[in-house]
Amino acid sequence: YAGKCAGCHQASGAGVVGVFPPLAGSEWVTGDEKILTHILLHGINGEIEVNGKVYKGVMPAWSMLSDDEIAGVITYIRTDWGNASSPAT
Repeated sequence: YAGKCAGCHQASGAGVVGVFPPLAGSEWVTGDEKILTHILLHGINGEIEVNGKVYKGVMPAWSMLSDDEIAGVITYIRTDWGNASSPAT
């Protein structure tokens, strides 16, 4: 997380208002693991709503990461900053 994600989503998972959405307390993070996996593998572009706020930006695909690395990032963000979702499988 620290080397790839924290630059945008911050070490705290709080994101940057209006630009990079928070991962802490985000329904995108704590919801369906398959959606989060798809976002990490393929990126996301355009307007999304997170915790009632709109973000307009681009998240690059991280498809160069191995399956284990993707699972590790997903597990980390789903279980840190007060998020209490299951680890990625």
